[in-house]
Amino acid sequence: MRTGLTRTIFAVFLIFVFVCHIFPLTDTDIWWHLSAARWICQHGIPRTDPFCVSSFGLPWLDAQWGFQLIVYALWKLGGEPALIAAKAATATGITALLVARAWTWKTMPFLLAFGIYAAVHGRYLADVRPLWMTLLLLALQYRWIRDALDGRRALPWVQLLFTQILLVQVQGLHWLGPAQALWLVSGEALERRGQGSASAFPKLSPLWLLPVPLFLCGLANPYGWRGFVFPLRLLGRILPVGDNVFSHEVAENIPYWRWLAENPDSAYPFLLIAAAILGLLVLTRFRKAVGEALLFAVYGGLGLMAQRNIPLFLFAALAAFARIAQAWPELHGARNRSLYRPVAAFCVAWALLQAVLSATDARAESRWELPGSWETPFRYPRGAVEYLQGRHLRGACFNEMRHGGYLGWRLFPEYRPFIDGRMILHDAAFMREFLDLFNHPERFAEYQKRYGITLLVLPIGEDDRYLPLAAYLSRTGAMRPLYCDGAEVLLASQEAWRGGEIPFPWTPESGRAAAKARFGKNPELLRWALERLGKWERLSSPLWSGGSKARTPGVKPEAFGAG
Repeated sequence: MRTGLTRTIFAVFLIFVFVCHIFPLTDTDIWWHLSAARWICQHGIPRTDPFCVSSFGLPWLDAQWGFQLIVYALWKLGGEPALIAAKAATATGITALLVARAWTWKTMPFLLAFGIYAAVHGRYLADVRPLWMTLLLLALQYRWIRDALDGRRALPWVQLLFTQILLVQVQGLHWLGPAQALWLVSGEALERRGQGSASAFPKLSPLWLLPVPLFLCGLANPYGWRGFVFPLRLLGRILPVGDNVFSHEVAENIPYWRWLAENPDSAYPFLLIAAAILGLLVLTRFRKAVGEALLFAVYGGLGLMAQRNIPLFLFAALAAFARIAQAWPELHGARNRSLYRPVAAFCVAWALLQAVLSATDARAESRWELPGSWETPFRYPRGAVEYLQGRHLRGACFNEMRHGGYLGWRLFPEYRPFIDGRMILHDAAFMREFLDLFNHPERFAEYQKRYGITLLVLPIGEDDRYLPLAAYLSRTGAMRPLYCDGAEVLLASQEAWRGGEIPFPWTPESGRAAAKARFGKNPELLRWALERLGKWERLSSPLWSGGSKARTPGVKPEAFGAG
């Protein structure tokens, strides 16, 4: 009876993890991944960039080409819902691989509490990105290697090498495969040596060889040696040292301590998870989990260096906790028998509380979702794209990085975005100059001339970083607004229109109509969009209407429908 109940609760736990990861798309890179897959299907694996104005023709090592083909197939199958469901299934599969062996009647309360907490607070880091396929393949390798070390099965060489070759094709983190194998084998060797089991040590000899063929699998990529050493380039981009612009200025690359200082509500749960794992490792004196401790140290270090690597940290934390929970009865069973029931009851209550709170949070967050849409509002320039489709404007389009992938996916080849999320295509000098434009709009004229920019699409719905540049260009007459619905603004110079004069300039009335058409199904979103429209109008008012009915600076948003 206990066995059946244990399995049932495990199934319910996995269903909870799956449901936790069902939410609209937030990541912006998915669109250039889809564009790349479309290109691969038509032309083959790219060697140079075909998409962006700022990097057109530059060498491009597309290390994610395998992932891109998979998500493109999913997109063809079921669009955005298929991508989201696949992402949730991947997160669930990773969790199952890491904790299934340790899930017993006695360990269940602790794994339930820890697993639910990790799923609740880590779910928004789980968007449709190559990292999650990398983690799934690493979880498979971890399970096979750990089972071999525990004597459950022989080492499956064919499966390990096959998954490593797949790992090479989906992301530029393939060195993690052989590194993970080395840490686990080294940990087991240290564990056995600490137990004085010298005779058992030679049994690890075949496992010591495993990292070598896994490492050499890195050469099985379309780019040869450049693809093999590509992980070193990625590491250089996230090192939080000196004036590394990629680490200091790109949100997903900022180090954990800065994220904790700027957004403690989102970051502090991972600090608690780290404290729990470290405390348990010390309490058990690292027995039975030395390999997982090494894994936790290295993956945790990568998580400290960049926010984008926190899923790696969660992966190692879940593996370490499951291993400790599995070994705990053997280490402390008799001594802690009297404490088991109250502690287990507390963990079950804690797990249920976390589940209830997560449901409450999800309901509150749904206020900012758009009914009928699987895209996070204000995240993608859908309105500007729909305006541009079919109008055949000419010249280059300038945009912020997050918008680039979506613009390319929806508008290529008629329009090319200026830049997208592939920062690996640019050096630090370019990135500094590009980002500096948003702090010094007056420098845009030279940039505009250099690249032949006639169109500009910038987000204004989430924050004010990009609003000054767009407002400056409108206010000075360098560009005129064509579209703005409170989420993004589209500007154009007269050179963009083949007839010379722009026939359909933006007006506050058209802006309010566009906002209501786009966000009218959700009053909260519409209210916010109208507020952002009000701010845009106040900052750009001198020229938006050609001099007629100019708004008085400082007018409240309620005066034109924001209230």
